[in-house]
Amino acid sequence: MKVEVYKYRDLGIILDPESDTKQRTVILVGKQTVKCNPRHAVIYLSTDRINEKSPNLELMKQYCSEHNIMLVCPKDSCLVTLEATFQYLFSEYLELNIFRDELKICISDSEQYEKAAEFSSYLLDEYDVVTDEVSILPLQSGNFGKKESMKKIGFIGLGIMGKSMARNLMKAGYELHIYARNKAKVEDLIREGAVFYDSVAECVKAVDAVITIVGYPKDVEEVYFGEAGILENAKTGAYVIDMTTSSPKLAADIYREAKKKGLHGMDAPVTGGDTGAREGTLSILAGGDKEDYDTCHKLFEAMGTNINYEGPAGSGQHTKMVNQIMIAGNISGVCEGISYAKAQGLDIPTVLNSVASGAAGSKQLEAFGQKIAAGDYAPGFFMKHFIKDMKLAVEEAETKGLDLKVLKQVLADYNTLEEEYGDFGTQALIKFYS
Repeated sequence: MKVEVYKYRDLGIILDPESDTKQRTVILVGKQTVKCNPRHAVIYLSTDRINEKSPNLELMKQYCSEHNIMLVCPKDSCLVTLEATFQYLFSEYLELNIFRDELKICISDSEQYEKAAEFSSYLLDEYDVVTDEVSILPLQSGNFGKKESMKKIGFIGLGIMGKSMARNLMKAGYELHIYARNKAKVEDLIREGAVFYDSVAECVKAVDAVITIVGYPKDVEEVYFGEAGILENAKTGAYVIDMTTSSPKLAADIYREAKKKGLHGMDAPVTGGDTGAREGTLSILAGGDKEDYDTCHKLFEAMGTNINYEGPAGSGQHTKMVNQIMIAGNISGVCEGISYAKAQGLDIPTVLNSVASGAAGSKQLEAFGQKIAAGDYAPGFFMKHFIKDMKLAVEEAETKGLDLKVLKQVLADYNTLEEEYGDFGTQALIKFYS
């Protein structure tokens, strides 16, 4: 028999219905109240002592005999209670053969936890249980019962969007751990309190959640996979959240691989541009498990205001494709309208003020109309990245037999400009009409 000793907060990982294929016996000693999710197939007892008067005793007996799984939660958190629990369980349930290959003990009190491995060895010996190993596994927050709040956040991808998002996380009180290829570009964040690391592996190994917002799908693959990547080095139970606009298929792959390693994978691309990132008003489009979304909601609130759960892994990326498809036609219309106004000799600022509050008004017009009129092409969002997004959208549309003609035309227009203007903002599409 293998015995593992966990802290109370880790129970969700122990009983994760997606990854647990074995039947488990679990003893929990703690003060906290547990809200059982029926998916986990566990019995919850809350009693002052383990005795025959427990109103749930018959139910526990029946369930244990049928499923070989048990959760016992006395209110008194102490090793004496643990021993009393052992004594009761082994006298009552040894004949049910509920203790098979694994026994997991969860201790809520940190001081008791440090002694638990030694004490559990004593208990197993005292009650004639043969065990091959007793180990303490320092897991982190799971998805069951009361969760500890996230405190340490790893952040990779500190460009125009990422740097502002990281800064807002620090303003919200999170401890920020960062990695960047060029340390000089993040010296300002370091001065503000972020902890810098020279590698992805070092950055992610001790944080509660990892956020990435990099350039292209190949960059996402690079930071997530391989021996030096996030999935190989993040601690068990951590949340790994890719906020890059990337491939929905890649998002699903990351989710599956994360699950295998005891991690919580999510795709959560954003929209709102550099202004939304700076002001903390981004729209966040989250895909993955709903429980993980709920857990991460407070984290998302530090960066955005319009936060939505879109569905299973990859759904956040698909929603972002919808966003980019709509933007493509919109920014093209803005540029064509301004080109027409110029050709007719109209005063552009006056025209823009005239139409902005009418049916032609839009976020794209609001964000870029006056910039185009002033010849300001500084990037709030790089043209080259928008081209990448449109290509992804075309590919995904074609898998469903959709022929998005407007999107394809806008993409073709942008493609003629990328070599010269790829590092300009998306409003530089006006150059196509010059």
